[in-house]
Parts: sequence; structure tokens; C-alpha cells
Amino acid sequence: MAENTSEEWEGEFDVETRRERTLSRKYQWDGRVLSEGAFVAGVADMDFEVATCITDAVAERLRHRVFGYENLPPTLLPGFVAWLARRHGWVVEESHVLLSPNVISALVAAMA
Repeated sequence: MAENTSEEWEGEFDVETRRERTLSRKYQWDGRVLSEGAFVAGVADMDFEVATCITDAVAERLRHRVFGYENLPPTLLPGFVAWLARRHGWVVEESHVLLSPNVISALVAAMA
């Protein structure tokens, strides 16, 4: 799997995201006032459109039209552990990697 570089994404995040007819919104843009001291824990993925390499990968995945529970590819964990070592110099055992459906669930699990 090729590793994407920031040069490939250059400019993709400098575009104003339009939300007309998307049913997507941001709290600070929709006029609602949150409670004083509220902790908005959502990840700001709505601040920009998804990178083209991601939408291309999703489109490719959708082409076979068979869905259901998936098994992880056997190369996922070794590849992720190798990437952590290469990119960040971290030595992580595969058995220490936990999967999570989203960032908030991972934070809750980490604080438990």
C-alpha cells in the first residue's frame, strides 16, 4: 500500500465546505448555544471535504456490491505497527492495538 503524502493532498483542505442539501452541520454554524462549559467532543471531520484518496477507496470498495461483517485483512495490524515504527519511531506490539468504531469510543475505552 502506498503511503499518501501531504503534497498529494495539497489544496484539498483549503476549500470552503458547502453544506447545502447535505444534512451536515456544525454546532457553531447553526445558531444553537451550548451550555456554559460544554465539552464538544466531536472530531472536526466536517470542517473539510474528505480527501480524494479516501473517496476513491470507498468507491472501489463499493463496486463489488457484497456487504456484511468483514474480516480484517491479515496485513492490517503488521502494516499499522510497521507504519508507527517508521513514521513515529514507536515500537508497538500487535497485541496492544485495539480496534474502535470511532474516536470517541476509543477515548472512553482509554479512560476506563
